[in-house]
Amino acid sequence: MKRKTSEGLDMDDERPLTIAQAAAFYPVGTNASTIIRHITRGVRVRGVVVKLEGHRMGARWVTTAEAIERFVDRLNARAGADPVPPARSRAFRRAEAFLDKIGM
Repeated sequence: MKRKTSEGLDMDDERPLTIAQAAAFYPVGTNASTIIRHITRGVRVRGVVVKLEGHRMGARWVTTAEAIERFVDRLNARAGADPVPPARSRAFRRAEAFLDKIGM
């Protein structure tokens, strides 16, 4: 039976990596807090939050090399997606209504 964590890591087929070990898969100089932030908060790309799969093992965060590869693949896939138009602000809607009212 395969064990999956709540974050989707398959702990039977993938070897856990500490954050320090996972840093080897990131550009040189990437801080450990960046990797933890990717796990906990994710990265917003074109209106969608993409998270790195990881979980706590005792007092440490762990992830896997395969999870990092999936994370990068999802980031790249979202980066190439059609952009999500930003939500119109209340001020923009007011200005648009005013221009309609005066006939512009």
